[in-house]
Amino acid sequence: MNKKSGDTIHVDCKNPFIFEDVDMKVSDNCCTEGVKLEFEDYAQAVSGECSKDGYIMLMFCQWKATDKCGNVSTFQVIIKVVDNKPPVLSSYPADINLSCNGGVVPAAAQITATDDCDENVSVIFTEEKVEGKCAGSYKIIRKWKAIDHCGNATFHTQTITVGDNTAPVIKPIHPLLVGIHSGDTVTVSCKNPFIFEPTDVSVTDDCNNGDIEVAFEDYAQAVSGNCPKDGYMMLMFCEWKATDKCGNVSTLQIIVKVVDNSAPEFTSKPADMTVDLCKGQVIPTMPTLTATDDCSDVASVKSSETKEGSGCNYTLVRKWVATDSCGNAATHTQHITVIGAQPSITNEVYNNHNVDRTEA
Repeated sequence: MNKKSGDTIHVDCKNPFIFEDVDMKVSDNCCTEGVKLEFEDYAQAVSGECSKDGYIMLMFCQWKATDKCGNVSTFQVIIKVVDNKPPVLSSYPADINLSCNGGVVPAAAQITATDDCDENVSVIFTEEKVEGKCAGSYKIIRKWKAIDHCGNATFHTQTITVGDNTAPVIKPIHPLLVGIHSGDTVTVSCKNPFIFEPTDVSVTDDCNNGDIEVAFEDYAQAVSGNCPKDGYMMLMFCEWKATDKCGNVSTLQIIVKVVDNSAPEFTSKPADMTVDLCKGQVIPTMPTLTATDDCSDVASVKSSETKEGSGCNYTLVRKWVATDSCGNAATHTQHITVIGAQPSITNEVYNNHNVDRTEA
């Protein structure tokens, strides 16, 4: 080492060392072989107050060289024993995230510390609870601090976060919705439409069961359909959104398919009858029937008449078919038994309907 007499050498308390005579090289102008070299081992050691003085100990070392002629020279150094390394903790607990529902906060770890030069290092422990922004959420901040006698310190912080990171659970309770899942399709009749409400679902949450906001978008984005082709009159997209106080959001979305599976209904239905022509009775004109439908503004009605049998007695079969815009059809048939007719071959048109009255 390149040092001058009077210099100070810093050594770590963990790795002290002993100087010896051979640690110096001596030369003399006349005769090196007769030079006597002596070393005073750690003479005048002085303890220091490490945190104040910056050292644990000062040691004054001296090498003394005397040649055969009695000439003397000395080399002195000051050894400053220092401790610049902080203590080491026995463990470093990791951060923890816990659910507010069922999460158990562990007990604080019992941590000790060791130090290279201080056998009695104390560990200071503090714990602080910080409330969160929503009910059931908070943080526990644990701190450990170890300081040795030289003021070197080691710090460790463990943060335990207890919170609600789970979205609410939406469960349908409306009779039509029981058992469905988000994205399912619900089919409803146009005859009995209904409006869903926020109360048609129940909502539970890990931490805020009594304080959850539920919003419902009522039939948003309604799309009309081509009933005969698509099989529905309208599609409606409904959504329930549940938000807890911690801002966690869950949604339940369904598609409502409005269909018309009911046939039209005739406003009147002519009953079967018997016409005795021999008694002067007359076959009535085929009436024009109308029909109503639950979902269509106008229902078309088509009619036909056929003759069954031959000779003097036969039966007229009159049929009306009412069809709505979704293809649902209702049929009504009237049978007119005719007695005492004269044989004839006739093609007639009754009430704007083609009627086949051919008799063999």
